[in-house]
Amino acid sequence: MTTIAFLGLGAAAQAIHLPACHSIRSLQVVAGADPCEESRSQFGRKAPHLALYASASELLDAVQPDWVLVAAPPSHHAALCIQALEAGAHVFCEKPFVEASGEAEAILEASEKAGRVVAVNLEFPSMPIHAALIEAARTQVHGPPLLLSAWQTMRMPPEEAQTWRGEGKSMQEFGTHVVSLAHEVFGSWPRSVAARMPKSALGPGDLVDIVTLEFPCGGVANLVLNRVCSGRHRYLDLRLDTPERSLRSSIGGRARASVSISPGKKTPRLEVDLARGGMAWIEEAAGRQVLARNPDEVFMHSTGLHLSQVIKAVAQGEQPRWDARDAVQVVRVVEAAYRAAEEGRVINLDG
Repeated sequence: MTTIAFLGLGAAAQAIHLPACHSIRSLQVVAGADPCEESRSQFGRKAPHLALYASASELLDAVQPDWVLVAAPPSHHAALCIQALEAGAHVFCEKPFVEASGEAEAILEASEKAGRVVAVNLEFPSMPIHAALIEAARTQVHGPPLLLSAWQTMRMPPEEAQTWRGEGKSMQEFGTHVVSLAHEVFGSWPRSVAARMPKSALGPGDLVDIVTLEFPCGGVANLVLNRVCSGRHRYLDLRLDTPERSLRSSIGGRARASVSISPGKKTPRLEVDLARGGMAWIEEAAGRQVLARNPDEVFMHSTGLHLSQVIKAVAQGEQPRWDARDAVQVVRVVEAAYRAAEEGRVINLDG
């Protein structure tokens, strides 16, 4: 039985990480630590038999887990990852990995010195709807991927959230997911980044992000994060255009019926969408074919799937998906987007 301990017992640990770990039969949660007494109390009600500590040092002195799951705010990730590595544990870290690439380099150095692995919970590629788009892009069954469009629309001004997410760092907090998906779709890291991040009257941070990534294959990804929208909430929608088809995905519950008229045949067409966790489909003119649907509790499901694959890869001596070496590349792309917006120019990367 593989053991895992939690460093950080907040909302994500309670709602996503704990049930995700419980879904893996070969994994046992053995302890948790958080300096916040309220978080410990709430977590303890969900896992009443676990030993809970006020600090990472106390936990790591008392318990020697095989893995440590770091779910604290990002400003603490680097220190906690290094502390866990020095205690002899592998690390599964929540995203965003770190706040700066220099911190990631320090984690990589500690990982190599300890002979332990650090992986990051960039779980979106593990969702069934995204896995279907990635498979189509990699096999080029509809031709090579040309344009990946991604957009999020919601209203999330900084003052409405009293956590680190309320700082308004939209590209750092959420754009990491789209960067990871774009990497999977195009099979490489971008060669250049352009970005605009206009200031908003709703508060500080980058509440509106317009980011363009160009890839060595000629493909382009365009990301629009809109957190000043008072209209319909859209958590993440993707459109992948290829020479033959457009492939779409949407995270979140969908229950919609619509009637359209075919331009060619002038005949009515009834379409019904039903997917509680999200759906992926192929579009060709007015036609539509469902590719995949997400399960309920998709974030817990995809986190559990990703974590189980990471643990299995490490046990077999293989490099896991989205280890620290990949995750630091995501951080560098995000940093380049902020720099491109600040300096008003395209940032060329080394690939």
